[in-house]
Amino acid sequence: MIKNQNYKRGQSSNSFIPGKYGSKWDTIEFELMTGSKAKNPIAPAEQPLVGTLVIGNKRVELTFSETNKIITELVAGQQAHTTAKKLGQLEEGMGTYRG
Repeated sequence: MIKNQNYKRGQSSNSFIPGKYGSKWDTIEFELMTGSKAKNPIAPAEQPLVGTLVIGNKRVELTFSETNKIITELVAGQQAHTTAKKLGQLEEGMGTYRG
């Protein structure tokens, strides 16, 4: 299991306060999958697992397609937030339409 610790590089331990980035920021990690799960697909998936996304005490094993979907959704969410903020649409009751 290999953890991504890149966020610690180049940062002074004296002035870095993870909590200022959000309550979950310092609990988000990605663990690279190794062994047979990383080499062989597990039915019904057609791809092997690339790794495990860890947020707090939740762990989710993901394929490449699933990681791409998460990235796409998060970027779209950030863009939607930025646009809504510029348009003054962040008030309560003005959230995502779920028709």
